[in-house]
Order: sequence, then C-alpha cells, then structure tokens
Amino acid sequence: MRLNVKQHVLDYEGKALLTNKTNTDGSPVLDGNNRPVQEPETLRSYLVLALNNKARNETEPLGAEEAAKRYQLSTKLYAKSEVDLTHAECTLLLERIAAIYESPLIVGRIGDILEGREIWLPAESYEEDDAVVAKNLDLTNAASKDPSKPAVQANKKADGGE
Repeated sequence: MRLNVKQHVLDYEGKALLTNKTNTDGSPVLDGNNRPVQEPETLRSYLVLALNNKARNETEPLGAEEAAKRYQLSTKLYAKSEVDLTHAECTLLLERIAAIYESPLIVGRIGDILEGREIWLPAESYEEDDAVVAKNLDLTNAASKDPSKPAVQANKKADGGE
C-alpha cells in the first residue's frame, strides 16, 4: 500500500487535528498573545509515536528483534513523504495505534487510512440542512406546556379576526 505520511489526520468535521508547534529545544512556539501556535498533526507523527512508545499495560521488555523491526519501520516512515507499506507493516501499525491511543477518533481515522477505507465527512452545508429541517417542522401533534392552551396558534387574518 502506498501511503502519504504527511497527510493530516482529520476530526469528525473534516478539520485537521492540531498540535502545539515546538522549537528545536521542545519548548512551545508562542504567538503575540503568548499562546501556543498550533499546526496540523501529520499521520507520520501518530505512527512513529505509536511505534516508539509502550502502552500502559505493556510491562515486558520489547526485545531486540521487535525493537529493530519498529526502528526500521520508523526510519522508513521518515525517509519519504510517500512510502510503500506491506500488509504486515500496516497490521503492526494498526496494532500499535490501538495500543497507544485510547481515542476512538484517532484509532478509527488512522485505521481507515491504513486499511484504505473511504473517510466519511459531513456535508459542507450541514448547518443549512438543519435550518431546513427546523423550517419544515410539522407541529401538528405538538403538546403545549399548558394543556388548556393549544400548542399551535391559528393564523390571524389581517383585519384581526379569525
């Protein structure tokens, strides 16, 4: 599978997940208001972090062979912007992502990417769709808070009568 490791990982609304931008010494880059500057997180960052860290429930030493395999895959992910991955490498990455991240969004989104599934995003105009639903809402069977008054008032004619 050919994979663009510099692509951004998207949230449920289709916006890139953000991380704090850092200086070479690891300190956060700050803007004019002394707030951290944020930048989109790349798929590569998630994958390499998952390969190079232990999950909370992993207590046994990694072992030389497994460590070498993860190191080789990490360097491969940093070699180019687009890399060719074997099925076994994709499986290892999926296992590591699931072990390290507890977020369904991260595990699901990266799983979609690694397994080549289509990523579903909301329609661009979903707010407009909600407005249309509210505009066309049928209140025929709506209940009033006060049972002695009807839930929906009849339209009055221009002369004030009904």
